[in-house]
Amino acid sequence: RLFFFLITFMISQAELGVPGGLAYDMSFNKFGLRLCFLGISQNIAPYARRFCRRLVKHHEALLRQTDPISASAVDLAIATAERQPLFLKRRLESAIRETSKEQVANEGARFLSSCRGAICLAQGDLVPSEAMALMAKLKEQFEPFIGVSPSRLGPAVPALTSILYKPFWQPHGASLYSIPGVPLISDSCGRIPR
Repeated sequence: RLFFFLITFMISQAELGVPGGLAYDMSFNKFGLRLCFLGISQNIAPYARRFCRRLVKHHEALLRQTDPISASAVDLAIATAERQPLFLKRRLESAIRETSKEQVANEGARFLSSCRGAICLAQGDLVPSEAMALMAKLKEQFEPFIGVSPSRLGPAVPALTSILYKPFWQPHGASLYSIPGVPLISDSCGRIPR
């Protein structure tokens, strides 16, 4: 349920990034939450920081709301669930319709407190120093919300093939080539020489 309501919460963030060729992918896998960001080095760091700040504070924002979850958010969450297999789709639809904002907020807080680590990868025109600076900022944003377990077990470390599946970019039409001048200076892989 959390995933489908998170998508509705992030729509305004996604729409803000379209003119800059920015997009995100958010998906759950057996290791946890995978976030991917598409953009160029000049605009991807602020977008990723703003996105993650909203993500970690989503459950707090839900609890501050006085109104129940809007019908449009429920409809959008159900539409997102449409991509699931039929047997799961029916169960998800009824669970989404019966969900309260408190349940979604508690599920989000529990999920974040269950996280014990992260894997960060960067490619394209981000230089290593920019990638490390972005990673440090994102770590600062997530630290107050993630759990600290007394267990000696470290976080699960997946094989790269388990987390490097094709992203499903939101919004779908986002493209770096919509930024004026990028098609003229980028190479065939989308990298921009410095």
